[in-house]
Amino acid sequence: MDEFLVETTPEMAIEVGELMEESYTHTGVLLNQWYQANIEKYSGGEQLNILPDFAGGYAIGQSYYDCH
Repeated sequence: MDEFLVETTPEMAIEVGELMEESYTHTGVLLNQWYQANIEKYSGGEQLNILPDFAGGYAIGQSYYDCH
């Protein structure tokens, strides 16, 4: 999945956008932890040297086109 669309009230839009960003950042942390705990599952056998952050920002709009 490379994007996520959430419908909310205008009053909650910024808070929801920030929470979505945090969740994508946290996903990178969890992925890194899982990878480090399961390093034997990868043929390279090397430690991951980066902490991925999948947060790519968010947009607020009235339609899918506005947010894409």
